[in-house]
Amino acid sequence: RHAILWLALATVLALPFVWPDVVVPSGASLDAAGSSEVTLVVPTLPAWVVPSLTAAWLTWVAFGLIRIGLGWHRLRALCRAAGPLPATLADRVASWSALAPGRRPDVRVSHEIRGACAAGVPGPVILLSADLVDALPPDALGRIVLHEHAHLERGDHWGRLVQSLVEAVAGLHPAVAYLLRRIDLEREVACDELVVARTREARDYARSLIDAAAVDAR
Repeated sequence: RHAILWLALATVLALPFVWPDVVVPSGASLDAAGSSEVTLVVPTLPAWVVPSLTAAWLTWVAFGLIRIGLGWHRLRALCRAAGPLPATLADRVASWSALAPGRRPDVRVSHEIRGACAAGVPGPVILLSADLVDALPPDALGRIVLHEHAHLERGDHWGRLVQSLVEAVAGLHPAVAYLLRRIDLEREVACDELVVARTREARDYARSLIDAAAVDAR
């Protein structure tokens, strides 16, 4: 479903470039409105409409790109400021990470975030909030880490960057905005399914997510 939604998004973005141009027959006019061959007459827009819409769109794009740049630097700062896992948890959480293939990410504790997140640049890093580390047992933390590891394994950090760029350029398009929201949802579902497939502990994993959400809500 995630891949199909990406294909749908690419199709929506490509339509303006492949849609056939509308050719108005020579001599067509409002006088022909009564003819069966003329089904729609579009009045000419005022001269100020197109420049105004273009300026609004360029402003949207500029703010979107600035937001991406600031977010990039903020994420790097969060990774640098985060500390190591407590020694009592490090081995247990590392054993959960070993269930997933690929490079083992560096798991760190942050006092500046809520929940957990995965960052792929400059290297694979998983950040856990200090509240989660204090409140959840090691096995629950391990399942959360495995979920974030699935994001890195799938390359979702790059996909999320592409989504942000698309949102900055075409986020005002209602179909694009809808598809981006659906992609976000299906990305999380795909990672959940990977965790359950590897652990075979669907109930325990669901309980871990509920406990993590309760901590985040507090």
